[in-house]
Amino acid sequence: MGRRAKLCNADTLGRRSSAIDVESIRTLLLNANQKARRNKVLEPLRKGGYAAVVVDGHEINCSYLRGFGDRTCLQREIPQKDGSKRTQYYQRLVCAVLVCDGHTQLLDMEMQLPGEGEVVSALRLLERISVYYGHLFDLVMADGLYAQAPFFKAVMKMNKHVIAVLKDERRDLTEDVRLLLPMVESKSFLRGKNNKTKVAAWDIEGLTTWPQVGQNVRVVRTEETRTVIRQAHRKKNSHRVRSRLVPSNGCGLRHCRARRLIPKISSTSPIIGGILRTTALTS
Repeated sequence: MGRRAKLCNADTLGRRSSAIDVESIRTLLLNANQKARRNKVLEPLRKGGYAAVVVDGHEINCSYLRGFGDRTCLQREIPQKDGSKRTQYYQRLVCAVLVCDGHTQLLDMEMQLPGEGEVVSALRLLERISVYYGHLFDLVMADGLYAQAPFFKAVMKMNKHVIAVLKDERRDLTEDVRLLLPMVESKSFLRGKNNKTKVAAWDIEGLTTWPQVGQNVRVVRTEETRTVIRQAHRKKNSHRVRSRLVPSNGCGLRHCRARRLIPKISSTSPIIGGILRTTALTS
């Protein structure tokens, strides 16, 4: 724009942004995605016949000085060094991205409102995208926050599969999985660049310790071991353990092996970069 260009200040940008109609942007995004689909540009990545949508929440801004002046402004009390608390204003949104071959495509976003959790906003988002993009995906993937019975039941009611990370140590389901691991035979395979990562996987089906879902569930636990060479004469093994929670029946997913689907998100959309590494379903 040149060195002498007069740019508008931050307040002007904020006022202009607040005046934008969100529904008009959502309509433009929907039209762009539909046109890309017709032109065979938007092709979801399918593993074993399953196409995945990743759902996650993100905080987009925060301020101690002033609120954001609309119904999406959230508040929280932040402890200070002197023992007092200071009110901070912030905004959060939940986004849904379609995992494609080599990239991800943003489908829609939903703002989190005061007094509601991230899962409630995600369900409102999934209900909307299931109407416009329901034919593009079969599976919903999320992190450990979404391992809740209402979320699982709502997604299965949409005739979609669901996978979430299981990391709550207080769950009875987690304790049952730990007790059953010595009695289940693990399967090993290699993954990553040059197959340097060794993965051991345990697949446990028919668990009844989560009755709130209304059906049996299965847990896929993976343990990764990777050798990192720090110096020429020194090696160090790096371990990572993850568990995935999947419904056993009613929503399908009965024939699958423990494989990994790694969405390459950070290179395409930085706002949702590093969102999740999750289990791929292969028949």
